[in-house]
Amino acid sequence: MGFLPFVTIGAGIAIGLLFARPKLSLVIDQILNLSIASIMLMIGLNLGINDSIIRNFVSIGFQCLIISLSALFFSILLTVIVERSAVRLDKQAFPDTSNEFLDEVKQSLAPDKMSWIIPICIGIGLVIGLMFRDSLSSDVIDTIFNWSLIVLLVCVGYSQGANREIFTYLRRLGLRFLLLPLAITAGSIIGGFVAGLILGLPMNISVISASGMSFYSLTGAYMTQTYGLEIGTYGFVVNVFRELIAILFVPLLAKISSGSPIAAGGAASMDVVLAPITRFVGLRLSLVCLASGLVLTFIIPLLLPVLTIILG
Repeated sequence: MGFLPFVTIGAGIAIGLLFARPKLSLVIDQILNLSIASIMLMIGLNLGINDSIIRNFVSIGFQCLIISLSALFFSILLTVIVERSAVRLDKQAFPDTSNEFLDEVKQSLAPDKMSWIIPICIGIGLVIGLMFRDSLSSDVIDTIFNWSLIVLLVCVGYSQGANREIFTYLRRLGLRFLLLPLAITAGSIIGGFVAGLILGLPMNISVISASGMSFYSLTGAYMTQTYGLEIGTYGFVVNVFRELIAILFVPLLAKISSGSPIAAGGAASMDVVLAPITRFVGLRLSLVCLASGLVLTFIIPLLLPVLTIILG
């Protein structure tokens, strides 16, 4: 994604700062819902037409799921520890703003409908992808996905600009927020190590794939180039699972702690998982979510080669 999230969110913030109106916010919110549905549909389609995932799902799917769940568990565990000891993210520490403007806007922000729209759209996309995989173009799917993501990020940026108290919240957190991506990284590495012990897999497979933290394109490509196609599939599938779990279980993760959905999303917290997290946890965490995802996208390309040197 590069700097696209920051350009699009920046544009949205500028629009929100200059033109924030309750009625416009309601329209933006509906557009946001449609863009989320479109993205989830494209994710399902991509899964359905991906030969590598379908071909290897039965043979390595269970192992990839265990690695992903283990990385998620320890990432969330360390994040909760950081939240309780150093970085308060809960509403008691930073309450959401309550005013007439936001109260009117929030009438359409109820997350309940998204909790079923997301899995349904992914499921529909998966079924369509499996049924028509020979006639569907991955280029067209990727184009629709990218444009939907641009629309989504602009809408999220507008919501941030319309709620200026978010910036006060981020200033109060300061550089302490860096403890969050560090906790997510450490938890992913530990989770990969534990999964390797449980499954009896070589540590380079389990630890490096877990350390992708939802950055499946980079992790899959890196592991394929380094270890071959079969092992490279772990890097891709483990992180696809992590992203899907993060999206589908945001409502449950948000009940654990405010930072748990961010930990689950990993690098995807800066784009695909950003809107669902904002929906269920609140606008106040949107910039923290974006910043955490950005830090992880810088860490992962450096971390994978280091782990390869250590683990072989």
